[in-house]
Amino acid sequence: MTNKFQDFIHPSDKKALEALKAVPGFDTAVKAYMNIVAEKMFKIENTSSYLQLGHDQLPEIYAILEKVCNKLNIYPIPDLFLALDRKPNASTYGDTDIFIVINSGLLETLSLSQIETVIAHECGHIICHHTLYTTMGRLIMTGAELLANGIISKAVITSLQYAFAYWMRCSEFSADRVSAYYHESPEPVIDVMMALAGGTHNLNLSLNKDAFFRQAQKYKQEVENSTYNKVLEFIQFGKEHHPLNAYRAYEINEFYKKYTNKIALNDEINELIGAETIEYKLKIEFKYKYYDNTSELTLMEMEVEEEIYIFEGEGSIEFIAQSGKIEFKFKINDKEVICEYMVDCDACLVVTWDEKDQTIDIKEIR
Repeated sequence: MTNKFQDFIHPSDKKALEALKAVPGFDTAVKAYMNIVAEKMFKIENTSSYLQLGHDQLPEIYAILEKVCNKLNIYPIPDLFLALDRKPNASTYGDTDIFIVINSGLLETLSLSQIETVIAHECGHIICHHTLYTTMGRLIMTGAELLANGIISKAVITSLQYAFAYWMRCSEFSADRVSAYYHESPEPVIDVMMALAGGTHNLNLSLNKDAFFRQAQKYKQEVENSTYNKVLEFIQFGKEHHPLNAYRAYEINEFYKKYTNKIALNDEINELIGAETIEYKLKIEFKYKYYDNTSELTLMEMEVEEEIYIFEGEGSIEFIAQSGKIEFKFKINDKEVICEYMVDCDACLVVTWDEKDQTIDIKEIR
């Protein structure tokens, strides 16, 4: 196994995404998503209706996200929302402005350590580059916007819905792998699957992992050895977003056994995920928001790949960079404000210094 994040992609994830892209109407759906349903709409929904977690709102949960992102080298840290929904679930959406939503049902069902496993799983979707398609899938699975605007027919919508649902189920296996490597063990992922299947930390239950695996193996054999059962599976789970809990536990255990002897588990996680050396074309635009003259911006520095760039006013720069961190540093009234940003694609970064709040805002435009 090589040290590339692609190694975490489950084969069925890769195959299902390729099949999804081949479905007639997919390109039209992509254009519709970009044109009429921007990711900002979903962000507005969450900001207006759910709790946004942070250092001053459920800080114990937000601290878990910070811990996971720091270990998995995810920057900037995505926004985190808590939705009132008794169904224990979590989702990650967005493309240029990624955010995570966890349901209150997870807090009722799982312990804090198990919540950490779920958040690591959601961050796995970010690492595996699932979030653009997941956000599009939300549009496709409802279909109302596309049908109302006459963009795609009902027959095409139905085909895309089944293809999207299948890929989303397969993508869960890949995110589980990242969560397991975050913990350097499959056990926390398996524990969460058992809890979601019927066990909860609120009860003193004696759960049997081996029996859970046998349950998954029985399911796998019954479906694989019978065409009729495959049809029944399709009818029952065709539009489900997540694979069965028992089967997910079985899959992550088998994956870990296969590779555990090939990777030193005390390696740094970001080396495992790995950043293959890739060059990206970047454009950086600098902007300033002034409100009064009480503060004086004396210097702006940008450091990338140990090179220092200095700017004294608005402007832009274009250059080639390898994947990695870019550090922006503003010096104002002898005070330094520092912000880091992780580059992983060709992009234009609009970097804005806000004098009033003395903060750095970075927007990525692809």
